[in-house]
Amino acid sequence: RFHADGFAGLRSPSTSIITSRVLPCKGRAPVVTAAITGSLRVAVHDERGDLVQGRSLEDSLPMLLDAVDEEVQWKGAAEPIPDRCVLKFEVKDATLFSFGWISRARDRRQKRVYRERRRVAKAEARGLFRLFVSLSLTTLSC
Repeated sequence: RFHADGFAGLRSPSTSIITSRVLPCKGRAPVVTAAITGSLRVAVHDERGDLVQGRSLEDSLPMLLDAVDEEVQWKGAAEPIPDRCVLKFEVKDATLFSFGWISRARDRRQKRVYRERRRVAKAEARGLFRLFVSLSLTTLSC
């Protein structure tokens, strides 16, 4: 197991493939924490080792920047991820710290935090707009 906060990781200065054991994927896309200067891509295989259609390394959108609990994405339509799967990581000049799945409760919590931050940002933007309007009116009246 990898430590989630990045104190230990698998580093690959060149291209390497890292294969997991059979994991309980629960039909959800994995999330990855990695330090990336090159790229990182992920493929999904079922528990027999057969590639899941549309979830290959070629279909994986490469991660090009450092990622913290970043959900892996694939281009185009793909078959659903099975309940039990094997992950294959193509690591190019990157360090893979952890991978897993975000629980639905944590996912809801993150969305709630995002909505609250968005509300605060909108309120701050409205306040700044009002400030600039009042400063502009004050400047014009002088």
